[in-house]
Amino acid sequence: MRDVIPYRLVALLIIFLSAGCGSQSAPMPTSPPPSAGQAVAAHEPPMLEDSSEELTETELPVVASEPDVLYRPDDQRPMHDRDQLASVGIHCYESKRIRLYTDIEPDIARTLPPLVDQLYDALVEYFGPLPPDRQRTEFQVTGYLIRDEELFREQSLMQGLPILYHGKHVANRFWMREQQHDYYRRHLLLHECTHCWMTFMPGMVPPVWYMEGMAEHFGTHRLRDDGTAEFRIMPTKEDDMEGWGRIESIRADYAAGRALTLNGVCELPHDAFFQPQAYAWSWALCHFLDSHPRYHKRFRELGQHLYDGQFTSELREAFAADQRELATEWTLFESQVQPDYDTQSAAIDFQAGRLLSEEQSQTVTISANRGWQDIGVRVEPGMDVEVTATGCFTLADNPKPWVSEPQGISVRYFQGQPLGKLMACVVADPSEAAPATVGPHELQTIPIGRNGTFRAAVAGRLLFRLNDTWDALRDNTGSVEITTRPGHGVADRVVPR
Repeated sequence: MRDVIPYRLVALLIIFLSAGCGSQSAPMPTSPPPSAGQAVAAHEPPMLEDSSEELTETELPVVASEPDVLYRPDDQRPMHDRDQLASVGIHCYESKRIRLYTDIEPDIARTLPPLVDQLYDALVEYFGPLPPDRQRTEFQVTGYLIRDEELFREQSLMQGLPILYHGKHVANRFWMREQQHDYYRRHLLLHECTHCWMTFMPGMVPPVWYMEGMAEHFGTHRLRDDGTAEFRIMPTKEDDMEGWGRIESIRADYAAGRALTLNGVCELPHDAFFQPQAYAWSWALCHFLDSHPRYHKRFRELGQHLYDGQFTSELREAFAADQRELATEWTLFESQVQPDYDTQSAAIDFQAGRLLSEEQSQTVTISANRGWQDIGVRVEPGMDVEVTATGCFTLADNPKPWVSEPQGISVRYFQGQPLGKLMACVVADPSEAAPATVGPHELQTIPIGRNGTFRAAVAGRLLFRLNDTWDALRDNTGSVEITTRPGHGVADRVVPR
């Protein structure tokens, strides 16, 4: 093994599996993500079909190496006659990192290459640089953004490709269909460019959920007023993300009982990515891990072990101590994700839990600017819990301070309860055998208010929060004190007061 690795690539996260997604690899899906709610009439085959126009071996990347030197594969993209293509309506728009051939409107087309240049810088900052090639040329991709597919086929720009339903990438080339919405056009362009960058070095074969999740993660962007872009964002309500729909897809799956556990995301098969839901869940897991204050550093750094044979062992060692907590936080994230979900404020400071007993009465502080908070208490099914709360806090400062007590402010509601109302939650304990398999059906949420009593439906941690939208926690101030103790002989429903 070389003492110095001249570049860093990202690896998949499989910390919660003893086998499965870490040991299995799938070929890349041939379709980039369809828009949420967009029907897929047919699937592209996982490999190129036999054709008289097949891509030849000389067009695929070849690695050149010397002792102690690793080179990027040679750039073997074909050159096209730009004047001839322009005469039929296909124009080339080029920047440092992309050569884009398209038949869409020039005013739109010319805005796309500068965005790809910014994406390249973001990829290098995140993963580290690709190795140089022998000629020391700059890395560049060729993209074909297609409105009239027949026109591109007539000009021999789609050799070896079957009917294109959404998109495809091969080495540092990609093909994609024109999109109805401006945002989703840019998103798919960034998605495909990310694939080209991440897979250009041979041997990068993590599971499909990770590859598609990271392409979605970098494709999710925001344009600033000065023309610069932010990548890997959590969209806000104000962002124009028309055509994307990943958050809506997750919320719909959750409401319909189709939410995925950690294992479920990691085990998504290749053919699942012919539908938008798989892209939504893969994006969600990558965004969650990459933005979480406790997990993000490990999520990024494990890539250095992708080629040294130690990745799986390093992965398990790095996360063995908190894989149960990870499963708990993922369950809460998937049940509550919304635009501008604040992963930093929602992160849980886990406490060593003890079982609620007849002798136990505990008083703790619940902060208004945090999500679910662990009080160090566990319950079992059938246990009755009594809660009392005192104190006041501020939910917002504009146009004036909005002060609340634990019963909440009934002039505005979130998830069916007044803003500011004290809420309790019991999250089922992950199993010892499979700590990544906590499911959404094992989550019990209870409104409390000033005081209330409830019966636990599942065995797990007891958490509390003051009700507010997940995009509005940052400006909250203050806290309440709550006291928990065993209840006696209550009904199965909460009795808030």
